[in-house]
Amino acid sequence: MKKIKLILMCMLIMMFTACTDNEPIEDEPEKEVKEKKEDIKFSDKYLVGFNYGGSSWGEFYECISARVIICTNKDVLIYMPTSESVHTNSRELELIDTLTLTEKQYENIEKGINRKRLYWMKIRSDDSVCDGSSYFLILYDKNEEILKACGAYEPKSKKFWEMYSAVLDNVPTEEIMTIRNEYVEKLRNADMPQSSVNDTNDEEIKYDQDMLDRMFNERYSSPFYCELDHIDDEGNFVYHLYEAVDNGDEQHTATIEWYTINPYTGDVSTFLDDRFNIEDVLDGTVRLAGSDE
Repeated sequence: MKKIKLILMCMLIMMFTACTDNEPIEDEPEKEVKEKKEDIKFSDKYLVGFNYGGSSWGEFYECISARVIICTNKDVLIYMPTSESVHTNSRELELIDTLTLTEKQYENIEKGINRKRLYWMKIRSDDSVCDGSSYFLILYDKNEEILKACGAYEPKSKKFWEMYSAVLDNVPTEEIMTIRNEYVEKLRNADMPQSSVNDTNDEEIKYDQDMLDRMFNERYSSPFYCELDHIDDEGNFVYHLYEAVDNGDEQHTATIEWYTINPYTGDVSTFLDDRFNIEDVLDGTVRLAGSDE
């Protein structure tokens, strides 16, 4: 009888140990005692924020997203990177536009998210996805500074998705996307490198499209391509260098460089403001980005 009792006691100890070693459920907040230990002060002005409109792949401009902040007075603030910071590591943003939520929209968002629960939530990534996107809800402190970005790469948490949907389903996403796209297009136009051909007295085109196509075709092979994108207002050839990316179910392109070429002089300027001449490429002095030669 004593032996049986001893075996049962050992089994109970093993069961208790196994239970205490388990990781918490992925969308379960930390224990209440921890919440009481650290008294979090959320912003009275900003309810929640998120990024919207930028993809995880494609050319540089396609990846620029808007920062959207939902205010407790029902305003929706739309921020974009400043033109000075967009090509740097700076995170400086400027307010582009302000929209307004209806009473019902704001009420749905306010009921749909629990900021304290979101703050402590354990949100895990879906590691089985190799080509996806990251999703975050942003919380702000009493000084309207970012307190925490809550989310992950392809989040697996059911509770997180419920809160994320409560926000995205009740904001004017089409208007936000239009505002974002118009701003990005301005950045694109302002940043497009220019190389004027009007200062030359040579009226004969020395480097025509056929010649340039042959030059690029000799130096690039699949999955890299360099093709004429357009001729700018100054008469320069603007070539687009990109990589074709194939992830099985999804295909997309990733921009590597832009070449703006003066057809009279052969002068080349790149998106990153490098400058050289076609002759430098032909004689091997300059090697084009990602080329075979």
